[in-house]
Amino acid sequence: MSFLDNLKETTKNLGGKMAETASDLKEKASDKIEIEKLKMKISSAESDIKSVYTEMGKKLFQSTCRLRPRAYHKTPRRLGEEQLIVAQILKIFQR
Repeated sequence: MSFLDNLKETTKNLGGKMAETASDLKEKASDKIEIEKLKMKISSAESDIKSVYTEMGKKLFQSTCRLRPRAYHKTPRRLGEEQLIVAQILKIFQR
């Protein structure tokens, strides 16, 4: 009877371990889902921030055009300088 008792005990332990493993997997899956939701919220917030920076750059560029509209029509060299300034400003916003 000792063999049957050992088999019964082993089966009971195995069932307990399986239930514990299933519970752990459920918890880890739940955590993973929560992490992915947070990542999506972060990505959305970063996208919103980039949109705001883009809009700020556009407004800055437009205000510069209003202040010196003829500077863009004088020479291509002048236009290149202005584009470099705008590019530098956009790099600052992207940091």
